Amino acid sequence: MMNNLKNDNQDYSNDIVYHLEQLQADLYRMQICNNRNFILSKSIDVIIEKIEMIKRIQQVEIRFDYLIIQDEMDRLFKEDNSLTGCTINFDFKESENPNRALIQVKKIKEDEKGE
Repeated sequence: MMNNLKNDNQDYSNDIVYHLEQLQADLYRMQICNNRNFILSKSIDVIIEKIEMIKRIQQVEIRFDYLIIQDEMDRLFKEDNSLTGCTINFDFKESENPNRALIQVKKIKEDEKGE
């Protein structure tokens, strides 16, 4: 299950499925109430198929949980709010002499003052 939908130590991924299933139920009711309208019924079928696809995508495990990094950055900044940045190394394989690319991300523009 995709667990990257965490906020305030709560996992909302099950809420997504719940709301999608509620939406599906509403669409099925709409379809039954309008069963004589062929075009509307087929349009609802297409929407239901898309909801099923979203539910399947939501179940897929993400490649990397970037929130782990964000949580650690937040923790470190709470400990020392004078930090101006973090250095993070991603190694795809172990090596005695790692060959890493440098990616720099600046939160503020050069001409802005940071606190």
